[in-house]
Amino acid sequence: MDSRLAEVIRHNHCSVNVSILDVGAGPLTILGNVLEGYNIKLVATDPLAPLYDQMLLDASLTPPIRTVFAPVEGLSAFFDHSSFDIVYCRNALDHSADPVGGITEMLRVVKVNGTVVLRHSTNEAEREQYKGFHQHNFDCREGKFVIWNKEGVTVIDEALPVRSNLQTRCENEHIETLITKLEEFPDSNDIQRVKVALSGLWTNIILFLCE
Repeated sequence: MDSRLAEVIRHNHCSVNVSILDVGAGPLTILGNVLEGYNIKLVATDPLAPLYDQMLLDASLTPPIRTVFAPVEGLSAFFDHSSFDIVYCRNALDHSADPVGGITEMLRVVKVNGTVVLRHSTNEAEREQYKGFHQHNFDCREGKFVIWNKEGVTVIDEALPVRSNLQTRCENEHIETLITKLEEFPDSNDIQRVKVALSGLWTNIILFLCE
């Protein structure tokens, strides 16, 4: 088990059964699912999962935990609301098309009093000169988590759609934010009605792009 994630589990979760969603996990999740004293259920997702499946098949490899398809901007189309104790994302959210929307979706699928764990490099888009997927910078400003680029700045502490508690720290060009969800979304039932249609749409799009 990732040592920092193990700290979060021991500090924030009383139950021995802990469900974790690893968002943007790549072909193989690096988190691990063994932690003494806990029963860990780990699900790994990535929008490029069909491509990774083909790579693993070509290499005759079977992963211990297979990464499944789900884009961060549409997690609630693939998973039930409030279904995970922890949603984890490392060095992936800042590459998404809509990181603020991605955080909202992570909050939808994490349980009330559950934790969203974000761990990223700071200001990566600036270092990469806004090439390719590098379009968003993550940083700390006056103790708050901000996402910014040439178009503007969003203070995440002030932008979340449900009441949450944020803890942010920056160290050695890395930023970690822990977001505790304190209440449920009021529109959960409305979102559930379209989840099947959306999941099918995204799946077909990514399969087409990978052909």
